[in-house]
Amino acid sequence: MTTEQKTISNHGRNQSGTFDDIFGGNTANQPIFTKPEALYRSRLDDNGSALSFVMNVFEKSYFHYIDTPEEKGYIQCNGENCTLCEAQIKLDHHILTPAYNFIEERMEILAIPPTLKPTSLAPQLKPLLNKGGLLVNIVKKGYHYEVTSSDIPAGIVIDKDKVMEFKEAYDSRKFALSDIYQIRTNEELETIPQIATRLILKRGRVA
Repeated sequence: MTTEQKTISNHGRNQSGTFDDIFGGNTANQPIFTKPEALYRSRLDDNGSALSFVMNVFEKSYFHYIDTPEEKGYIQCNGENCTLCEAQIKLDHHILTPAYNFIEERMEILAIPPTLKPTSLAPQLKPLLNKGGLLVNIVKKGYHYEVTSSDIPAGIVIDKDKVMEFKEAYDSRKFALSDIYQIRTNEELETIPQIATRLILKRGRVA
């Protein structure tokens, strides 16, 4: 009997590493193609999200957002020769990090926009991201965020089994945090009529 070895490979422009790697500007590329069964993105709204940061793991994930009849959502950038880059679809990125959600009682992935305004998420979270054992509450009101932190109250616990299951799967490269965003090949993207039209206009001819 043989065991298939799961491997992880870079996709596009994505980068992963520790807190110092991502926020210190020294990065290592490591996203993935193997899609896990379930990854949850933290939902931020005016109801508030109660999270705790339990892993010193961060990924900088580059993506394009498309909204067409055939495809809608976040698509990972394919890097060099990316069809969506050529079609001049805006390139953006988020900093991704795992977090335990006390309300949902599960591991999630928090996507942090890079905006550095005082009321944006990144500057408020940065002092807290590499500190464990805190309850971090995030309230999103439009484009503004309110972040508060405190000790975890008595009677509220982190499910260590779920944290370890997530950590072991991540460490064994069964998934990347960037897998919360879809991957499409350049060939697949070129079959979307609006994208194909953009490419013709850009190239000045039919490919």
